Amino acid sequence: MAHPVWPGGHGRAADAGRTVLAEPLYEALTTDPDPLAENLLLRPITRLGAVPL
Repeated sequence: MAHPVWPGGHGRAADAGRTVLAEPLYEALTTDPDPLAENLLLRPITRLGAVPL
């Protein structure tokens, strides 16, 4: 299966000589969202004049 090539020429961690542990990655992707984090992201966007849909 082909993988996308990202800037710098490495498309996967293994291509860059790195390893990724599955458990922490799975936890990060399946954890309930933190409402505070959303506020921290939306505050500067709102100040720039972006209007939520």
